[in-house]
Amino acid sequence: VEDLITTIYPTVVCICAGWTFVDGCESDPAKANALNNAGPAAVAAVAKKHGAKVVWYSTDYVFDGGASIAGFAPSKGCGPYGETDPVAPLNVYGSSKLAGEAAVLAADPSALVIRTNVVFGPEGAGKNFIYQLCRNLQAAKEMKVPTDQINTPTYNRDLAACTKLLVEANASGVYNIGGSDVLGRYDFARAACVVLNELRPGTVLDASLLTGVTTSNAGQAAKRPLASGLKLDKTQASLLAAGVVWKPRTVQEALKDWVTNPRGKPLGE
Repeated sequence: VEDLITTIYPTVVCICAGWTFVDGCESDPAKANALNNAGPAAVAAVAKKHGAKVVWYSTDYVFDGGASIAGFAPSKGCGPYGETDPVAPLNVYGSSKLAGEAAVLAADPSALVIRTNVVFGPEGAGKNFIYQLCRNLQAAKEMKVPTDQINTPTYNRDLAACTKLLVEANASGVYNIGGSDVLGRYDFARAACVVLNELRPGTVLDASLLTGVTTSNAGQAAKRPLASGLKLDKTQASLLAAGVVWKPRTVQEALKDWVTNPRGKPLGE
């Protein structure tokens, strides 16, 4: 890492790498902490040493989602969460990322730690939720989707743009970047089917192949926060103080942008 940094001397180092396989983290805590805690902290220390601004990405899984909810009704401790709300991760992934937040900020107190959630949009690997949705439904494969996991799905182009704005505003500490919509994962999937069917003539995503299940019946090894998601008050206020008005796109707006400005792996592949 130091050889690379001293070759190009970047002004900003964004640490995007990490292990986001939640169930995998649950079965291998040592690997999770190496990739989500110790590794990012080591990169942050080297970047700071050579004068680069450090940006690192965390998750809403540092919260517990209110433990249990009835449908979408809020209960004490539920999200969407602000940056200063009490953290209480339910799984190894969330714990490793929370430890990573502290480790990165210890290595560089001026680092920018960004919490985000359910990131979707064009990418080379084609792993995010919308890619999975399109692959399954275009293959006429039934897909079980939790009805009770609520988030603020985040368009990756908005995440990148807002990260740049926060860096330019010299922000440091913990900030949230999420989407405009508060949606359950099942409703997110159904909404995506409607929008993508309208925008991609000839391609049919059959929403009847989606089966809504509760998280307790989803067969996931690690516990998930239910009523989660992220508030944007601090992020928007900080940018406004710097003279910038920023608002993330809705899921519908984001999917339209993705389809009309495609990059990375095509949907459905």
